Amino acid sequence: MSEEVPQGWKKDVLGNLCSSIRGVSYKPEDLRNEKSTQAVTLLRSNNIQEGGIDFNNVQYVDINKVKQKQIMIDGDIAVCMSNGSKRLVGKSAILHNQVISEIFTVGAFCSIIRAKEKSSDQFVRHLLQSDDYKKQVEFSLAGSAINNLKDGDVENYTFLIPPLPEQKKITSILTSVDEVIETTQKQIDKLQNLKKATMNELLTKGIGHTEFKDSGLGRIPKSWEVSRIGLYLNEFGQKSKQNDEYEVFTSSSKGLVKQSDYYGENRLTRRDNIGFNIIPERYITYRSRTDSNKFFFNQNNLNATGLVSKYYPVFTHKKGVEFNHFITSLLNFHSQKFANEGVGTSQVVLSFNALKFVKLAMPSLNEQLEIAKIISGVDENLRFMSKKLSQTQSLKKSLMQDLLTGKVRVQVH
Repeated sequence: MSEEVPQGWKKDVLGNLCSSIRGVSYKPEDLRNEKSTQAVTLLRSNNIQEGGIDFNNVQYVDINKVKQKQIMIDGDIAVCMSNGSKRLVGKSAILHNQVISEIFTVGAFCSIIRAKEKSSDQFVRHLLQSDDYKKQVEFSLAGSAINNLKDGDVENYTFLIPPLPEQKKITSILTSVDEVIETTQKQIDKLQNLKKATMNELLTKGIGHTEFKDSGLGRIPKSWEVSRIGLYLNEFGQKSKQNDEYEVFTSSSKGLVKQSDYYGENRLTRRDNIGFNIIPERYITYRSRTDSNKFFFNQNNLNATGLVSKYYPVFTHKKGVEFNHFITSLLNFHSQKFANEGVGTSQVVLSFNALKFVKLAMPSLNEQLEIAKIISGVDENLRFMSKKLSQTQSLKKSLMQDLLTGKVRVQVH
């Protein structure tokens, strides 16, 4: 952080704006199965998310274990102070506009940041999301084998602090951007739910069918066939003519696609990681290696290069199947079926030999095209909203850098 202090501002420790209160220590026998007048809702690290507090999967602790100061009030900020993952230490979320009848506290691996009377709780919240804050957290954790912050660490972090009226103006600007981010994220969530429901309907019942039949996979449209997926796929490398008009998908691709791109961070087990994504083969450059299972590829308009190995197999499709959206949607929809065919514990591997014998219900090519058109329409909306979200998040990051350092001053009337 620059030593230059904007006019009217001061360099100060966070402890002069707020206090840090460590969360509740408890034993398993202190937990309750449900909330009641004798239990307090306990927020833990998993409940502290970038977009706010997630009230799913909370616990309840005996009210006698909670001190009065540990009961959260409107505007309090929950902070993760200790976590097995270093990058999650320091994350925070504010509590506001909650049901008054419910009492909240945080666990011992978290703390409550409570703004003092002459400071803005929302301004403090934004400080706790700033680059200066993250750098100071990293410094506190550097060289330690334990990813743990002390309350005194956080209270001694130093920031450039404007007068209260300017704090409130800065907060107003950043909060308005937060509202756009929150609204956009809700729209994305709705679209993802719509896609899930659409895929469930189209990939099990098809379009406009009135007659169904029993199969080894359950009830399916009468005109559909149960086929081995291997009838529609070639493993990349078995047929690798550069001039062929193929499309390619992969379960993951270093440099182009990460598993987190389609699974996020909240994965249950490694066995849940099986998934598929499309990469056009016209962007792939391949050449033989000493290990015949490995191929180099690059996608020029992404300016990225990656290595495909046995853990990230690439396949091409055969004729008679709509590839871009239908087959990948079908494979991802049945990903658990493929995961069950994988071998291994810590790293589950799905081989092409196992994949090609898995049976799925397949409609005609014309119906595949109709289904793909519907799914691709939802995907297009998702891409648009995701781009909007990314742009708004970038805008907020830029605004925070300008406003919280005084580089850009706001007018206070």
